[in-house]
Amino acid sequence: MADQITINNYTVTSVTYSVTAGTNVALQHATAILIISPLGGYVVEAEDFSWINTSLANVNTVVFTQDGTDVRCIVTFDNPFSMPAADTELALCISGSAKISTVQVVGTYNAIGSPTNMTIDQESPVPETISYDISGNTAWAVMFLEKTYTAASNYFFVSDFIIEYSGFNMVVENYNCVETKTYDANNKLTAINLKFYYTFTDQESIYGNNINVTIPATEATYVDVNKIRNYSLLNGSNLVGESGEVKTVRIYGNPTTTFTMASANGAILDIGNVVDNVFDAIQFYSTTPTITMPATGYFDINIYIPESSSNVTYTFTLAGGNLINPFPQPNPFYIYQKAKVNLTFTASGANMIVSNVLPSQTSFVKTFDANSQPNSSISTASQVNYNFKVTGNTGQLLTLNNQDSAGYATWSNLNDADTQTTSAVTNSLIIPVQSATGITTGMRFSTTYVSLSDVYTVASINSNNITLAGGPNLTLPSVTNVSFSNRAGSELTLPVTAVLNDAGTEATITGPGSIQAYGDSNVTFNLDLTSVITIGSANGCVEYDIVVGNAGGTVQYYDCVTKTKRVIYTNKGDNNFSICALTSPAPALTGTMTATASGTTCDTTGVDQTCATWTIQYNPATTARAKQVAVTYIDCETLAEKTINIGVLQPAITQCATRQTPVSADPGDGGATITLTNLNCTP
Repeated sequence: MADQITINNYTVTSVTYSVTAGTNVALQHATAILIISPLGGYVVEAEDFSWINTSLANVNTVVFTQDGTDVRCIVTFDNPFSMPAADTELALCISGSAKISTVQVVGTYNAIGSPTNMTIDQESPVPETISYDISGNTAWAVMFLEKTYTAASNYFFVSDFIIEYSGFNMVVENYNCVETKTYDANNKLTAINLKFYYTFTDQESIYGNNINVTIPATEATYVDVNKIRNYSLLNGSNLVGESGEVKTVRIYGNPTTTFTMASANGAILDIGNVVDNVFDAIQFYSTTPTITMPATGYFDINIYIPESSSNVTYTFTLAGGNLINPFPQPNPFYIYQKAKVNLTFTASGANMIVSNVLPSQTSFVKTFDANSQPNSSISTASQVNYNFKVTGNTGQLLTLNNQDSAGYATWSNLNDADTQTTSAVTNSLIIPVQSATGITTGMRFSTTYVSLSDVYTVASINSNNITLAGGPNLTLPSVTNVSFSNRAGSELTLPVTAVLNDAGTEATITGPGSIQAYGDSNVTFNLDLTSVITIGSANGCVEYDIVVGNAGGTVQYYDCVTKTKRVIYTNKGDNNFSICALTSPAPALTGTMTATASGTTCDTTGVDQTCATWTIQYNPATTARAKQVAVTYIDCETLAEKTINIGVLQPAITQCATRQTPVSADPGDGGATITLTNLNCTP
């Protein structure tokens, strides 16, 4: 059996054996093993223990060995060791004690930020990444890192330092940072000292801790001096219409600061003075006398822009030697007077004649105030009712292009070229873009970062680098959406509806178009008629022989009279047939159907086009909703649509028509029942 005692911050076991008196103990128990175990927060090591009473009878050797966190004390008995008749106690005298356990903490310290406008301590560089390795015993508090960060003279940190702790097995509560801050007279943070402490607890060593310190940006300390600091236009933008306007510019600055303002366009400035001895007569200036900023910190100057039917740029300059530098806005600054804008709408196409336009124009012009939006409910300027009559220059046949095809109804100057910047732009007029496709010199540049009053145009294109002209340098972030257009700021939509006459020789192109906004310059929008109409003598009416095949399908074609699209549906087992159709667009088929053109014309005797017999009856399964219904079919000879009326409950009739299924009007009861009887009939 084994008992234990506690001494010197460890426990040690004792061993008891039962041995018959007179026998050799060494033969039954050659050794005895005692276990030395540390108390919590301590460690024991074999090398720290030794046997003192080496003359102890019946004990030959005592050896100490490490067993994990314990120490094994191995006692070897004398041989022989005769067991006395009475109980015998062998008391070892052991020298040694447990030691307080040591914990290791290893991590990385990161100082994140920019050294701009900082006074750098050589022990605290910015940015910085270093490792720390600290050791200690339970309950110890150790300062393991000290850093000092100082703003340069006349600068301060714009916000507090951010300290973040992270990492595997991170015990944030064991860390403590003592911050000592220094402030200037304006209570702005100018320096900080950081002392990092770690308190060891009853734990194992920790690795991979991280301390991240984000160092804020610095800003120059404001020194209050008498300066003119800014200006703003109080009544809207810097754009003026033909009728003229009084604009008010408000100048901001420190009280008692003096300044002047000059106009490059004559005496149009009003600072509140009147002409001597003339009541209510305003004194106008081209350059103001010296003005002293009042206690309010601002001063208003009225600018009288006269009426003008031309585009005029008005230039104004603040001066007097007391402007803050750099000044936050352009100086000189500008007011732009724009004449009314004309938007012109035309149409043209190769080998086409445009005529009979309300009643004989070939263009439309809409006029409105520049940089304005017409009221769509009351203003005729918001809508343009273009109406173009188009014929071939030698009377050729016309066909309408597919409205779903790419490039349908293409207007010049209408569409934008949209792209994005590939990198940031800093104080420059060179814009790197992802694609320069569709961008040409002279196009207008726009983005949400640019004021509408600043007009930029494309000066040159070098690969995907676009050089602009016209406004102040730009600063844009990377991946900024930008647009290039030829509309000069106008916004409009120009839908197109096209209709052919029965002969297929004249097309009518109509809108209406919608104008949401007028820009600052005249623009002509020309409809490319070839994107809407195909012209050519080859578009004749010919016979097509249709083979149904073993599964049927559909045939889509344009009939020779109305020039409109029609569809014939067939099923498996249906007979082959012929139709008359336009050659362009050619018939389109699905399923197992095929079409073959036969000859160059289609006669009107019913020979070329299959004449089918249709059985028609108006006998609805439910209550009839009408006394009669109209049924429309295509005549085999004239190829024109015709209509017959079928009375309710009238006996079924047969009608000779093309293979195109006749269509019944439906008063709500399904209309007439129409059945293909056979592909033979005499027109």
